[in-house]
Amino acid sequence: MKVLQFFYNGLLTGMPSIVYNPFTRANIHVPFNIGPKSLYINYKLEPYQVAKINDFLLEKNSNLILQPVQLESQCDPDYYLSLNIYNCTSPVFMNDKETTRFEINTYVSDCEKNGTLILDYLSNELSIDPVNIFKRLSSVKYNKTMIQATSLRQNITLKGNLNISENDKQYNISDDLIHFSDNIFYTNGIFDKLFYDTSLIRAVTKTPSIENLQFNFLNISFTNVSSVFYFENNINFVGGVWYNIFKPPKAIRCSLN
Repeated sequence: MKVLQFFYNGLLTGMPSIVYNPFTRANIHVPFNIGPKSLYINYKLEPYQVAKINDFLLEKNSNLILQPVQLESQCDPDYYLSLNIYNCTSPVFMNDKETTRFEINTYVSDCEKNGTLILDYLSNELSIDPVNIFKRLSSVKYNKTMIQATSLRQNITLKGNLNISENDKQYNISDDLIHFSDNIFYTNGIFDKLFYDTSLIRAVTKTPSIENLQFNFLNISFTNVSSVFYFENNINFVGGVWYNIFKPPKAIRCSLN
């Protein structure tokens, strides 16, 4: 943790003094713009998959435990894995290029608060995160007709064909999903604090058609697709980066109960 804190302080050193407070260790806050048609592919987890992911978290010495979540209004909560594929821009990228990112997410608690957990991710640009610090770019592509993401080193593959049209039906996401977006966890318990506006809480979400979908992670071929939806328009976020970096997570893991 001290190495992460040292690295984080180094990041702050290069930032203008108006964006953080070096005396109170206030976190840096960074704006992100998620482009139109950001996509969610949701798999309802079977009991053995829940156990496999919990074992994965134990291997990471994580204090996080999976939580059931309601993704769609009028549906019962359950355990899910959500694939989030999107194109984004941010001043922190130091360029005008659009970055494509693929996150493998689930929903967790650290005993005190709920949040979304990034189990792993791929990006077509060099990335910084509190688990890997620097993570190499991978092959990730996403547009209105196809998705493709591959990392042989991480044993992750995703591919499928999309059809997004103006006639796509509305998908009603639940408030539960938005609440679980408040905190974006990494497997070591560090989290980003997410701040959002009506571009998320009043977003238009729709269901595309998807074919030939294949996804492999943790040596599991996931097939139980529960739902697929995309956000019609841009979403604007501000992220409090590594929000608890100076207050490390507890070492004791939550109870399965």
